[in-house]
Amino acid sequence: MAKVTWVRISLTVLACWAWVAQGQALNPSRLPPDEAKFCPGEEFHPRVSSGTMAGQLISRPDPIFPPEAAKAHVSGSVVLRICIGTDGHVKNLMPISGPEMLRKSYIDAVSRWVYRPYMLNGVPVPVMTTVTLNFEFGGG
Repeated sequence: MAKVTWVRISLTVLACWAWVAQGQALNPSRLPPDEAKFCPGEEFHPRVSSGTMAGQLISRPDPIFPPEAAKAHVSGSVVLRICIGTDGHVKNLMPISGPEMLRKSYIDAVSRWVYRPYMLNGVPVPVMTTVTLNFEFGGG
């Protein structure tokens, strides 16, 4: 009897959790305001890992390393938050971290990247992800 009760409680909790999670994911009014502005006009933007999206890249123009950064021997990683539209093009991006001298060049390059559209249940959806670009200055 106790085992049956425990199973019922577990199933009830699981069903409630799934119901709440589904409502939060599909209800655009529950998106944090900064995310709604980041991918404007879209109701649903799943966050997808950078590794998954790296496998979806079709075109990736390289950044042009700024001459002033080379003179200053600037190295480091630039992390960008990006919104990829249903057509696979980068719709919006913003720097999260990284050397200021490298950001503009990296933003210019990533804004031209093209991905295979991310599919959810057979339908292309806009997604948010992060991109990290690394540069170690090796010049003398």
